[in-house]
Amino acid sequence: MLSMLEWLCTELMEVEVDQQLGAEKSQRIVSMVVLIVCGVDENGHRDIIAVESMAEESGSSYGVLFQNLEDRSLSTPRLIISDAHAGLVSAIRESFPDASWQRCKVHFMRNILVYVPQKEKKS
Repeated sequence: MLSMLEWLCTELMEVEVDQQLGAEKSQRIVSMVVLIVCGVDENGHRDIIAVESMAEESGSSYGVLFQNLEDRSLSTPRLIISDAHAGLVSAIRESFPDASWQRCKVHFMRNILVYVPQKEKKS
């Protein structure tokens, strides 16, 4: 089994970035963003390589996340898959200018389904 640093230094085929909202802090619910980064190697093996909480989902938050990954020796991945959040896409382009970017199909479909009337959706 590779150490985290060894794993980060291996070449990644793709990196997936996602976020979750909400967290419990001191027995009260506060609004915060948890940024999750999964890496996929050339064999298709997935690992979570970062989980970081941030006060907001913004380009600067994603920039900090990506800088932390680069500080841990993450080389530029070949492909980054994420939703189309403007700040996220901007941070990807700034942090990993040589990586290809693809919009996540799940997020894309969720965005489309918002405009489909409920009675038109299949169960």
